[in-house]
Amino acid sequence: MGQWSYKTIELPLKYKWTIARGSSIQRKNIIVSFKSDNLVGQGEIAFITGGEFSHDMAVKELDYFISVAPKALNGLEDMMKNVHQTELHSSVKSALEVAYLNYLSQVMEGSLERILAVDSTNKYPTSYSLPILSQDEYEEFIKSHNLDRFEKLKIKVSGVGSAGLVNKVASLFKGKLWLDGNEAFESCSELEQFCSLIPFDRVEIFEQPFSTCNLLDQKRAKEKLRNTLWFADESLQNGPVTYELKEFFDGVNIKLMKSGGLFSALRQAREARSYQMKIMLGCMLETSLGIHAISSLATEADFYDLDSFLFLEKDPFNLIDEEFGLITKGFQQ
Repeated sequence: MGQWSYKTIELPLKYKWTIARGSSIQRKNIIVSFKSDNLVGQGEIAFITGGEFSHDMAVKELDYFISVAPKALNGLEDMMKNVHQTELHSSVKSALEVAYLNYLSQVMEGSLERILAVDSTNKYPTSYSLPILSQDEYEEFIKSHNLDRFEKLKIKVSGVGSAGLVNKVASLFKGKLWLDGNEAFESCSELEQFCSLIPFDRVEIFEQPFSTCNLLDQKRAKEKLRNTLWFADESLQNGPVTYELKEFFDGVNIKLMKSGGLFSALRQAREARSYQMKIMLGCMLETSLGIHAISSLATEADFYDLDSFLFLEKDPFNLIDEEFGLITKGFQQ
């Protein structure tokens, strides 16, 4: 017999998190639990800033799932069938799956890596994402948060007007830059102008500058601006990584809240690798519970943008740690 439950947790942030879609100083995530034989596994639902899928919508889906879920699960295959054949948002599916897998890892006295049949690693480097600030605020922000310990900083950009912001950060930080366009650019010519105004040779990765509906300009950018790696974010949700996607991007950003769970994320990583595409593991504003889960796929990836637990005033789980820009994963629930 097993029992599903969930609770909402309030997560005050160290500072206001601002991106083009909105800002917040506190997050409200949902922790999903599966309990059986006095063992409890947990998974997490986090939400996109300014996204359409809300906390209340997630609660309704969880209430429905719990009302129809069988009391007894006949192992992993039965759990996967029940979760993934129910019409649920990807983030809800992910939290349910991760909760059960964390429970199962305790039963097996093993790890998520063992269940997923992947190699494990206890350390990997992460980037650090900057909130949108005014240019004169970045020097103090980088200094006060000791961001020189990271090898890469990620900057949200929203068009040609963001060039000054990038230049300011580049003057303060000597490492590599990752830029996240969040679909904000209108045309390839606008993007080319933007890139001509910044130290583009320092940009290692550029994520999703154009809308998912504007892949023609994305293809032009990939062909013309070869100094960086172009990564799909919004263009990859819970579906497969296809050969056609390689025409537009060099790599993919895989997130649990998009993929629908660890098995789906692993499938996407393997598909991307089969097309010689680069793989980034990313996150929403998750606690170390969510980062601990996606970290089980660390050996499948090339890049890591898994810093969200560092934005919290206090992480409620302490399942991972960070030192000198390296995430250490060696703790279990």
